[in-house]
Amino acid sequence: MIETQTIPNDCVINFKFSTLESKNKIKEEVLSLGESFKIVKISSVFKRKLRESKLETQEFVIRAETTLTALEINKRLNLRKQNLTFSFNAELLIFNQEVLLSPHMTLPHPNVILDPLTLHCCSEVWPDYEHPVNKNILRNIDLSTESKGFEFIYQGKVFLD
Repeated sequence: MIETQTIPNDCVINFKFSTLESKNKIKEEVLSLGESFKIVKISSVFKRKLRESKLETQEFVIRAETTLTALEINKRLNLRKQNLTFSFNAELLIFNQEVLLSPHMTLPHPNVILDPLTLHCCSEVWPDYEHPVNKNILRNIDLSTESKGFEFIYQGKVFLD
């Protein structure tokens, strides 16, 4: 019998938490992704003040390998959000080189290049990713984008220790 080897899918997931959430609570959420994800890299964590609000979020992205499909990841992330009692958001931003436009999900997510903070975080974890629509490399887009409205808090690797 021939054994088939599954090639993992590359994905980038964005996490947003209230700045009031503890590092331990955030670490629990990151690790709750489970065995279906092998975290390859995690970005720095940044603080962003929400427009016209006194609320602030802490945001970062992870790059992971998984055998799940984009739709399966999206479903899992949505279920996690529904079952939590604290401020949390997670979104699939990138899945391989897939381009998908549906009512439930857009890949790559528009914020990958439209939001300077999301772009910067994605560039940290996957600098050589070539955007499948505009054919630009994330690192180059990030270097040419004005970065304001957010500040570095700490290294994301604290969630992996």
